[in-house]
Amino acid sequence: MIFIFVAVALEIAVVDSTSLPIVGNQDIVLVGYRSSLADDAESRATCPLGYVVSHCEVQSGLVHTRSDGAYVDPSNGRVCAAVNGAGGPGVVARAVCSRSEQVTDPCNSGGPDLPKFINLHSRGPAPGVSCPLGYRQVLCNAMSPWLGLLTNKGVDTKGIISNDRSCAVSKCTSSNWCEVTAVCKMNEELQVYRNDVCSEKEIGGQRSILEDDTKSRATCPVGYVVSHCEVQSGLVHTRSDGAYVDPSNGRVCAAVNGAGGPGVVARAVCSRSEQVTDPCNSGGPDLPKFINLHSRGPAPGVSCPLGYRQVLCNAMSPWLGLLTNKGVDTKGIISNDRSCAVSKCTSSNWCEVTAVCKMNEELQVYRNDVCSEKEIGGQRSILEDDTKSRATCPVGYVVSHCEVQSGLV
Repeated sequence: MIFIFVAVALEIAVVDSTSLPIVGNQDIVLVGYRSSLADDAESRATCPLGYVVSHCEVQSGLVHTRSDGAYVDPSNGRVCAAVNGAGGPGVVARAVCSRSEQVTDPCNSGGPDLPKFINLHSRGPAPGVSCPLGYRQVLCNAMSPWLGLLTNKGVDTKGIISNDRSCAVSKCTSSNWCEVTAVCKMNEELQVYRNDVCSEKEIGGQRSILEDDTKSRATCPVGYVVSHCEVQSGLVHTRSDGAYVDPSNGRVCAAVNGAGGPGVVARAVCSRSEQVTDPCNSGGPDLPKFINLHSRGPAPGVSCPLGYRQVLCNAMSPWLGLLTNKGVDTKGIISNDRSCAVSKCTSSNWCEVTAVCKMNEELQVYRNDVCSEKEIGGQRSILEDDTKSRATCPVGYVVSHCEVQSGLV
């Protein structure tokens, strides 16, 4: 006897679905109420708790002529929004909702679980996103409040860019912007995922547009951090402003185009982001294998804490040429045998440096460096009023004595 199972998605016309019953793992299709006729009015279809949007569209169509497009809310992956255009008859949003699950990390079964779905968002003159390694794009939406700005850019009449294309649009402006949102799903073929993800990875960003200060970003997979970042296209000092690791997201390497530049390309090497046992206290909280440091100002500088060594230092300044003759190479890197610092910038025309520090893997060396009371001396500050010298304790330590060693208070 042969049994055949057919999966059917539920279709329900509701806006607030938080009280819907959960039916197994099948997808749920939700249709929002038609919006008002006002320009930029929205119809929203909201998935139940425990679900996320895996498909979003303007069901009523007419993108390019009467609708501004669709997007998945960047702050809430349960919400699909369709946007009415000037003179439009109102829009209707339609969402497919899939179970939001955490799954075992195929590279580290003992580590934290990973999300089955992740959401990406970009807004600006040339927005674009790409799914990290181990994930594949299952949805890309585009939206712009300026009717017609998405025309002839690969966006269909329901506000969708097909998954065989890059999730990006161009030829918008900073004032008349566009945005794209993407949903990425973890590759369910575990061996393919492991081949793609479970070792050090090299990621290349898309070339930026030609405008000054636009960026190319290379984003590491979930569970990885940047351990090398550069302007792959070079020309720092003449056509590029440099590179940095995003201080708020250690997975992101950014390269910055300079005035008159041809566009930049970011390149990142990504290493596994791991928590390791504290060599000084095995019963205490684990410590990060990699840490990120950042400084911005007239003379920015950072140094890795005891127990860690510098594996990367990047420099960037939006003022082209301000990094010249300061130990920064043409790819925006200061070599690891030098201090991660630059000088002779100003408070108004600032520079910044970012560093990646890796825990010393020779445990006895780490213990000798860290596992007792330590005296730390900072670098001498520059001569400007209110500049600072900082002495930073190792991870797992706090200051128990602090002084101006040079005196003269």
